[in-house]
Amino acid sequence: MSVNTKTMTSTGGGMRMNVKVLIVDDEPIICRGLRETVPWDEAGVTVVGEAYDGEEALRLVAELDVDLVLTDICMPEMDGLRLAETLKETMPDVRIAILSGYGEFEYARQAVRLGIEDFLLKPADIPELLAMVSRMAEDIRRERRQAADRCREKRLAWLHELLLGCTDASLPEPAGFGEGRTRGCRFVASAMAHGADFVERAEEVPDAESMERWRRRVDESLGGVPGVEPLSVYVHTNVLVTFCRETEPTPDDRYEAALAAAADAGSPGEPLVFTVSDRFVDLKEARRHGISAMRSLPFCANDPGRRVWFRADVASVSDRAGMRELSAETEKKVLQSFGQNDKARLSADIRDWVAGLRRDGCTLMELFRLYEELRLLVLRRIRGGCAKGAEPSDIPHVKSFDLHLYNTFEAAEAVIAGELVALMGAGQPGGAGKNRWLVERAKAYIAERYAADLKASEVAAWLKITPSYFSLLFKQHEGRGFTDYLNELRIERAKTYLSETHDRVFEIADKVGYKDYKYFVAVFKSVTGVTPTDYRNREQNGRAG
Repeated sequence: MSVNTKTMTSTGGGMRMNVKVLIVDDEPIICRGLRETVPWDEAGVTVVGEAYDGEEALRLVAELDVDLVLTDICMPEMDGLRLAETLKETMPDVRIAILSGYGEFEYARQAVRLGIEDFLLKPADIPELLAMVSRMAEDIRRERRQAADRCREKRLAWLHELLLGCTDASLPEPAGFGEGRTRGCRFVASAMAHGADFVERAEEVPDAESMERWRRRVDESLGGVPGVEPLSVYVHTNVLVTFCRETEPTPDDRYEAALAAAADAGSPGEPLVFTVSDRFVDLKEARRHGISAMRSLPFCANDPGRRVWFRADVASVSDRAGMRELSAETEKKVLQSFGQNDKARLSADIRDWVAGLRRDGCTLMELFRLYEELRLLVLRRIRGGCAKGAEPSDIPHVKSFDLHLYNTFEAAEAVIAGELVALMGAGQPGGAGKNRWLVERAKAYIAERYAADLKASEVAAWLKITPSYFSLLFKQHEGRGFTDYLNELRIERAKTYLSETHDRVFEIADKVGYKDYKYFVAVFKSVTGVTPTDYRNREQNGRAG
């Protein structure tokens, strides 16, 4: 079946689900009788017109966007069979049902040859007619849903490739993307206002339910704006980018009202912030505007009370930021606290430093750049003799600061202070060795309890260190985070069960620590590239061969 783009028409990104019916008969009294006496709403359809011959029917099918034609066979000018044949050739998505008389059996056979399987004898029994139309209408709706799903998947793939994979403006748009009148396009980027807290609550990777709730929250808000059709894709654990197609000019205040309502509409502790791109028409400009909206999100930290940021708002913060230098006073304070091994004082120094920069209009990007300078000074102090046995590979380090994760000054302060405190530990005699010992103890603890509902915070508490310090040490020494390590360990155990036992897959999922069967299958496939069942079959076939 070819995809009928008329089934994709939408308001706010929705899909038209009503089914339009045209009645065709050369006797007006029969048309009116069918239209007025049959309870069409029970079949979930609407009769939108009547035609008295095939030629008139062809015109009305196109004009009225008809989905289903109920037609007589014997009519002047163009009969029902010729009408059906023409529709099959020119509008193959229109469904056809034949209403034939007792003496028209040969015509009915011809209809079957044309591929028309739905016909009734006249006079039609109303319950039988409704049953046939209901079935056909449900088939139409199912085909629409399937076509819409295919179209959506193509568009999501296009959007994902545009934002993360394409390096120029040459990526072709998917078929049907520009159907209908487009008056403009925008990108809306959204993030949890407290990204680090959001991810930490979900133990490094937010669960699918939270992510879907967030996406639905944004799509429903933007989809409620007249003339806006949203399409959203995740490009980061804490960044959702929404492409908005405008079928009518949509002023900034409509976006602001819809997004402001969505900002605090989620679960407690999950407020959103938004950046909205300028309007553009040429899709060759889409990548530039999408990337701009994403990169603007960290500027939201400069005014936590503002939930919706337009390009001009971001520019005003960026223009005021300027270039700063690390002050001699800050260097002196931090190095002095570091040299005295005073963790409390070091944390206070960082708190005062970040607060001062924030008051001065510094951005998160600038803060982390200044911290890199400060960190180099601290490393020079360590390598200059505070810990002669410490090699660079033993020193904890967040290799790059994720501005979408640490997207508040409070989170930035915490990660900076946490890393410096960790460096202080590595800078003491035997500190690096102790860090390795802590990680090995953590791995042993995980190996014993991997099948339980294990959290990173639980392991950190058992080691008597903070969760942030534990995450830093673990990632530094293992090259991956706690959740990735735990998932890989569980999947290795699951592979053993799949190969060596006859346990059912959902039983194995529970044995290795996954209470949600679907989540287990998704994780297994992401780690191994195949489903658990495919893995088991492959292993069994390998042994049999």
